[in-house]
Amino acid sequence: MQGAALHRFELNGKRYAIDPETCFCFECDEICWDVLALYPQATISRIVHELKQKHAEREVYEVVGELEWLRNVKSILPRPTPEELHRRYEIEQGLKRLTVELPGEPAGEPAPEKAGWFRKGRSGPPAGDSSIGRDAAQLLLNRSGNQKTLELEFLERGRIRVHAGAPLPTLDIRVVTPAGVIEAHGGEFVVAEGESGQWLVFCHAGELTLTPRGGEPVRQGRNEGAAAEVFHQEERRGRRDD
Repeated sequence: MQGAALHRFELNGKRYAIDPETCFCFECDEICWDVLALYPQATISRIVHELKQKHAEREVYEVVGELEWLRNVKSILPRPTPEELHRRYEIEQGLKRLTVELPGEPAGEPAPEKAGWFRKGRSGPPAGDSSIGRDAAQLLLNRSGNQKTLELEFLERGRIRVHAGAPLPTLDIRVVTPAGVIEAHGGEFVVAEGESGQWLVFCHAGELTLTPRGGEPVRQGRNEGAAAEVFHQEERRGRRDD
């Protein structure tokens, strides 16, 4: 017989045993106390053999029988149902989490290109950054199978543009930066490191949650520059605290 052991303890000179799962507690005499040191991990034959020098075989069988009765009425060590046993061995199908490490900037790329992401005169980021985010989200959704909660994480030092399409409650997108974490369920947004080292966040579609390092989460919707500025201030404050 295999199973979890009952917890034995002494209180005010008396001995007790309790099942932590059912909270059923009972007082033990000496033979019951000794039997519970082996039950239910050991077989009945093994228990009788181990205690035969101390207790009569008949008495050991009686104690084990009483414990088995308590178990059958589900007072202690309830046996899992066939459905519970089946769930223990169910294999989750599908991709649940995808982490994308984006390539760094090409050597020799002009500095204005990086800052230009946040200037009105800039037409937009390189097409490759947008397609990587869109393709990663599509891959995760296509391979998710029966998964109910998905997580998509991007790792990059420098900049990233995420275009994940319509927000889905089961899709979690995380962009991790030294300043904090940006989370979303879809949409389109840009995260980049400015020339002076601050991190900039612009939301073009959907809604984001910004969590500065050591700060509180802040919600940011489309074109809410003020929320992004809070992210920058918290990041600079964290540097001063260090």
